[in-house]
Amino acid sequence: MKYDGKLRSRYTKSGVVTGSTPSYKKAIVTLKKGETIDLFSNI
Repeated sequence: MKYDGKLRSRYTKSGVVTGSTPSYKKAIVTLKKGETIDLFSNI
């Protein structure tokens, strides 16, 4: 899933600064019964 960044603004001495947070991707992983993900095998 792709998520767009949120718009943010803040008040500074020089005025209002607008920007956005970075957009990101999120993966949804589904496992069958009995399957596991070994996160620490590369350490």
